[in-house]
Amino acid sequence: MRNYIIGIIGIASLLLFMQGCGPGVRRYEHKGVPAVIGREAVKQDYFCASCEGRGLRQEDNIGAVYSFDLNGRKIKVLCLSEWLQIDEKAVRMPLPTRCETGKVFVSKALLSYVKNIGRIKQGRPIRVMIDPGHGGKDPGAIGNGLKEKDIVLDIAHRLKRYLVSSGAEVRMTRDKDVYITLKRRAYLANKWAPDVFVSIHANSSRNPGGRGIEVYYVSEKVNDTNRAVVSQENGVLDIEGRVPDSELKVVLWDMIHTENRAESRRLARKISQKIARIMQSPDRGAKGAPFYVLKWVNAPSVLIEVGFVSNPQEASRLASPGYRDRIARAIFEGLISYFEELRIQ
Repeated sequence: MRNYIIGIIGIASLLLFMQGCGPGVRRYEHKGVPAVIGREAVKQDYFCASCEGRGLRQEDNIGAVYSFDLNGRKIKVLCLSEWLQIDEKAVRMPLPTRCETGKVFVSKALLSYVKNIGRIKQGRPIRVMIDPGHGGKDPGAIGNGLKEKDIVLDIAHRLKRYLVSSGAEVRMTRDKDVYITLKRRAYLANKWAPDVFVSIHANSSRNPGGRGIEVYYVSEKVNDTNRAVVSQENGVLDIEGRVPDSELKVVLWDMIHTENRAESRRLARKISQKIARIMQSPDRGAKGAPFYVLKWVNAPSVLIEVGFVSNPQEASRLASPGYRDRIARAIFEGLISYFEELRIQ
């Protein structure tokens, strides 16, 4: 009797999950995703699961569940859902499966999962160091009931889960509400030698209308646009105490950053592009700025400002777990795009 009840509950849940799907492969509506996939969107973010002889099979009578083979893996997808199965393992994609007349489109992230994003040229798992800004006695930006240190830690944990599930090795400079100096963050990164370093922050402005997500790479240039955010994120140095670096150390690190800066810029652009698409926000492009935490990391590094806690509307969105999860997915997609490009070079 108990198994019978569990079975009934399972069937009911599946029917509710697939609500709105009709017979055959057709176009589906999805909140937050355009109803019609434009050619550019398909090219950039999706691949056609029903093309190239992958043996697409309809698994149910209402045309909502499909399966196909990809690089020797058995894939099962559900129209409109971000969840799918890879060899019976449930995996969440950054974008929902799209079903249209005669075709099924799946997020390109699946290609990296199947190939194992965790492996690049050297045939070893990639290493990603995630740096949630501030923490402990340093709350970071405060506004509309939110603290930067809490928001960015939550996003960092979500990003870590996406990366680990894809086969990457991940470490965090902090995984709880503790204070870590900027120099210590750089030291932890360099000791582990990651392939990329991602520092996550939230912004604030005296202008309550300030809004948007921005991605930075290290640069010595300071202008009126980035001066305020650089001052804000480097301001923790006043707590730590400033110790001048030796002339030799500065010269050596300038040589290292000549090599890393180009890769950091490319990484920042990839993440910025994915954020624009997934978050449906303007692409602000990658920007250079002299962030201290990036300057001393010996790896391609970016700093992401996920939004303004000083803006009431943006703060309301940042308070939402679902919105923070979308940000984590967008960053993850940007990392996928970056490593995919490295793989084919």
